[in-house]
Amino acid sequence: DGEDAVYLVSLTWESLGVLVYRREVTLDLVDDFFSGPLVISWQKLEVYSEEWRRTLNRETGNEWFHWLAERMLEREKTTPPIPAYVAHRHWR
Repeated sequence: DGEDAVYLVSLTWESLGVLVYRREVTLDLVDDFFSGPLVISWQKLEVYSEEWRRTLNRETGNEWFHWLAERMLEREKTTPPIPAYVAHRHWR
């Protein structure tokens, strides 16, 4: 139950990760759109990803999802996330 949803979420982040790495999409844009859902997804699915890698004996499972989540977590160490409604409240 829910395995299809987990696969879909992982594949979405995986695709976005490789696009950021190849500089087709900026990390800033991903941060603005998805930083919260991405980090939370990784926190929930990291164990699943590691088990999947062990089971299939394939270290490349969710590699770009993992990479992208680490980039987001690194950014948040130096710059804590600020909600758009706070950061841009005076935008006109």
